[in-house]
Amino acid sequence: MGESDIIRFLAMWELIHESADEGLKAAIARGSAQESGDMARDPGAFVDGLTAMVDAEKDRIKTGLSSSAKGGEPTGQADGSKTSVVSTLPPVQASIDDLRFEIAALRGQVESLTTSVDALSSRLENAGLNSIRVQSGSSCRYPKD
Repeated sequence: MGESDIIRFLAMWELIHESADEGLKAAIARGSAQESGDMARDPGAFVDGLTAMVDAEKDRIKTGLSSSAKGGEPTGQADGSKTSVVSTLPPVQASIDDLRFEIAALRGQVESLTTSVDALSSRLENAGLNSIRVQSGSSCRYPKD
């Protein structure tokens, strides 16, 4: 596999994720613009509204984690009040729980990336191009020259 093949492969992977990011941002914007009760209108409106709700919760979690990392009290509720479970834990335990959450999120992203790479690699193989396949727990298989 030549250097240009690797660059092309990575560019294709980036394009897929860029397209997905744009679609997610558009769904968040549509969902945020909805009025109360619009989610029941149709399946598309439901998905947009749910996406906007998940994004808002993600922002609250991110703010709470950032506040906790800076030595402040973690927050997590829409009104800014302390999250009941986290606020009752000792500060060290809350930090460990935050780290576990972040590590689990990273693990999920790595698994997603591996799945995307495997799918692209399969497409390249099906198209008759040489590729490198990376699977969880296995080593790289390099193409024959």
